[in-house]
Amino acid sequence: MFVLLIAMGVVGCTSLGEQMDLLDEPLREVKVSYFENYGGMNEETFLSFDSAEDLELFREAITTAVQSSAEISSDPDYDLQVTYNSNDGELPTHGIHMWAGEAVTFLYIADEDVYAATPQMSKKLNDLLKKAPNS
Repeated sequence: MFVLLIAMGVVGCTSLGEQMDLLDEPLREVKVSYFENYGGMNEETFLSFDSAEDLELFREAITTAVQSSAEISSDPDYDLQVTYNSNDGELPTHGIHMWAGEAVTFLYIADEDVYAATPQMSKKLNDLLKKAPNS
């Protein structure tokens, strides 16, 4: 029994530190809405980002976010809808819950693993959201 618990602990720890992933396709748009419930996407968008610079910031912030064991004690602030450009037909949309603040945290919709953005990316995302119209 003791060996099994140690093995489970090692396996559980090895997944920590994994990074979030997006499709390799170019991003078309990131829509931001206020969080309403876990596992779902609030379709009432209040911000939309489609400039190359803003999309690159979102891509970098999301794909450099690292899986964390941090306990989340509040609901997310936002829902993000990440859409892609493709010449091969419609691609799936990534739905992501996002906690804003000093340490931005992400959670894929319908998942349980949380991912922490780097301090630098957290600051950049918070600054972008603050300066955006209608925020």
